[in-house]
Amino acid sequence: MPASRPVWKGFISFGLVSVPAQLFSSEAQESGLEFTMLDRRDKQRIRYVRVNEKTGKEVAWKDIVKGQEVSPDHYLIVTPDELKKAAPKTSKTIEITDFVARQDVDPWYFERPYVLAPLQEGVKGYSLLCAALAESDRIGVGKVVLHTRQHLAAIVATGTTLMLNTMRFGNELRTPKDLGLATLREPAAKAAKREVDMAKMLIDAMTTEWEPSKYHDEYRDALRKWLARRAKGNAEPLEREDDEPATDPYNIMELLKKSIDGQRKTSGRRSSPRTKAS
Repeated sequence: MPASRPVWKGFISFGLVSVPAQLFSSEAQESGLEFTMLDRRDKQRIRYVRVNEKTGKEVAWKDIVKGQEVSPDHYLIVTPDELKKAAPKTSKTIEITDFVARQDVDPWYFERPYVLAPLQEGVKGYSLLCAALAESDRIGVGKVVLHTRQHLAAIVATGTTLMLNTMRFGNELRTPKDLGLATLREPAAKAAKREVDMAKMLIDAMTTEWEPSKYHDEYRDALRKWLARRAKGNAEPLEREDDEPATDPYNIMELLKKSIDGQRKTSGRRSSPRTKAS
């Protein structure tokens, strides 16, 4: 496999310390299932065209401009040069401006993972930052410019590696309160203690070591295999398995008891994952 190319090179800075580093995408470029849109009648590819909403005629790329609607049907035209000037200046430094407790950052802020790797002259500083973050259980928060867009970023220690997760800004998210979901503000308020204790027993019985390799996109895997068989002319028609009828959701204690008994019968009580030494 050819070596990956970094998407960014520069420095991670915190205080007066600068660490030469480079950034690699952490997303696997696995070939997914891609379908081509075809005309059902003759199996020819569908071509998408750009048409004028009023005339219905096709518009060439050279005649297309970008506009911001400032009032109904009135647009402010913005040129490529103006957009380029307004874009954030590419920076060679990811400046960590704050350190926050790792558990204080809700998962919904995280967007896309990257691996931060040290350049040769930055190995010591990299190791220092990684160890300090891990031992203090904190993450560094800063900003990075990737592909002309500025991102909020979290620097996270994972073992002996620093990860950078691009993050969503606060105004890019809708909270349960924003959605008017008042029932989600205090979800545990109506749960009885005995129900919580029973739920914790079920969680404990189902707790195991984290093994990401055992989780797969079962739909994609099954469909890919079926398509391969069909291409050879020996695939049976696909049959959909409907979900089982839902049980009474309000008899929580009975459902919890049955869940715990079933878990113990099928796999026994699983050992809890190793806890990190303090």
